Amino acid sequence: MDVEHLERVLIRCRLLITRGAVLRLGPRTGADIGQNRAQFIAECHNVYKKAARILISEMLRIQKEIDQLGGGRDHELLDRYKYWLRILEFSYDSFIWIASNHDRSNVTKIYKGAKFGSLLQQNIQSVIETADELNVAENVFAFPLDFSRFSCIGDLLRITRHRAGGISLDFIEVKEGELNERILKVILSKGEEGLEDLFHQFGEKAVKQGKRMLKQERVAQRQLKYFDAAPGIYRGPDENRIVSELRIGLEDQFDDLIEILVERARQGEFSSDVVDDCLVVTALDSTSPQRYNVTDFSSRAVVYSAFLANEQFKNQDELSDAVQNITFIDWIEALNSAVCIPPLLRRPLRTRSFLDLMSGRIQLRFYLDPTAFLQLCREQKLQAGFIKKKITNRLKTSGGWRKGQYPIFGGRALGYVAGNFAGVIGWGILHEIMFNWRTPGAIARHLAHSSAELQQLGQSPVGEHARRNWFSERDLEVV
Repeated sequence: MDVEHLERVLIRCRLLITRGAVLRLGPRTGADIGQNRAQFIAECHNVYKKAARILISEMLRIQKEIDQLGGGRDHELLDRYKYWLRILEFSYDSFIWIASNHDRSNVTKIYKGAKFGSLLQQNIQSVIETADELNVAENVFAFPLDFSRFSCIGDLLRITRHRAGGISLDFIEVKEGELNERILKVILSKGEEGLEDLFHQFGEKAVKQGKRMLKQERVAQRQLKYFDAAPGIYRGPDENRIVSELRIGLEDQFDDLIEILVERARQGEFSSDVVDDCLVVTALDSTSPQRYNVTDFSSRAVVYSAFLANEQFKNQDELSDAVQNITFIDWIEALNSAVCIPPLLRRPLRTRSFLDLMSGRIQLRFYLDPTAFLQLCREQKLQAGFIKKKITNRLKTSGGWRKGQYPIFGGRALGYVAGNFAGVIGWGILHEIMFNWRTPGAIARHLAHSSAELQQLGQSPVGEHARRNWFSERDLEVV
C-alpha cells in the first residue's frame, strides 16, 4: 500500500458514508426523503455495508504488513503503517457514531477502554463471518467492533430496521467452540452460581472463561444503562450519574476557519488566527521548507504579541529563547487522544483539505493560553484558576497521577470549584477545543453549565478517592 492508494480508499468511503445513498437514489429533497424514509435508510445501510467491507479489508491488509515488519529494522515504514491503520480506525468509527445517532454520550458508552494487540491474533475472522451472515438480511446492518480505535463492549453491533417501524441495536459477543457453548449455557442458567459447576465439569480453565463472560456482561450492562438517556441527574443506590450534553451549535465551531487557514497555507499567505482571544490556530505547508519556516516564525510572533508581550525579559537572548520554546500541539495528535473524536470522514472539509491534513502535507497546530482561557471561564461565572503548586503536588501524589495525565503550567494544574465539588481541567477538555474545533467560549459555557448541575446534587464528595482529590476555592490562583 502507498499513500495514493490510502487516499483513494478514504475518498471512496467518505463518498459512500456521507452521500452514497443520495447518489444511488438520485436527487431527493428533504420532503422526498421524509416520505420514503424506509427506502432511504435501507439504501444508507447498503452503502454502509460496502464501506465497512472496504475498510475492514484494508485494515487487515495493513495489519498483516505491520506484523511482518514487527521484528525488522525499517521503523519508518512500520510507523507509517501504524499511522495509516489509526486513520482507517478513525474512519471506521463513523459506523459507531451512526449507530449512536451521532450522540457523543452514547458513543462513549460503546467504548470500553484502550485497544491492545493485533487484529489477526483475535477471533476476528469468525466475527467477520457472523457479520456477513447477518448482513444478508436487507433490514440489518451489522459490523464488527474490533476495528474501532477503542476496545468496545462487544464483538459485533447489529442495527435492525423493523417493518412495523423503529430501529433496534444489539450488541453481540461471538464465541467459538463447543466448550464455549457449554460454558455459556451454564452461565445463562445459573449466573455466578454456575462457576462451581463449570469447575467440576470442565476444570479451572472453564471457570476463568466463565468469569470473563460474566465480567463482559456486567461492563456492557453498566455502560448501556444510560444509553439514549436525556441530559440530567440520575440517582441510584450505588452512584449518582450526571448525563451532560455538550450544547454546541454550528456557531460554536471554527471548522470554517480551518478551511480558510489551510487554503492560505497552500497559497503561501499568512495562515494564523486567534479564536476567542485565547487560542492561536496555524496551518503550515510542510511540502515547502521555506513556507513552513516563515509560517512557524510568524505563528510564534502571533503568540508572543497576544500573550507574552507583557513578560519581562533580561535581554534579547532570553526573549529569543522564550519565543523558540513556545509549545504547540499538532492536530494529528488527535489520533492518540482518549477524547471522543467525531468521525474523520464526516469532517466539514473539502476533500483536498481533508486529504492534506491526513497526509501531513498541511500541518495544523494550536497554542492555547491557559491564563486567557481561565479568564474566559470566569466570565461564565465559573470559579476557575491555577491550582497552587503545593496543592497540585499533593493531588499528584494522593491521586496517583501518571506523568502527563493532566496539563501542567509552571507546576500548576488548572481547576475549578462548584459548591462542594472540585474538578481538575484535564487534557480531554483542551483536546475538545484543539481536536474537535470547538470554540473555547463554548467549552467555558459547557463547564459552567456542568458545574451548575454538580451543585444540584447538594452533597459533599464521598469516598476516600474524592477526599484525596478535593480542593477549595482558596487553593486557586487567579491571574
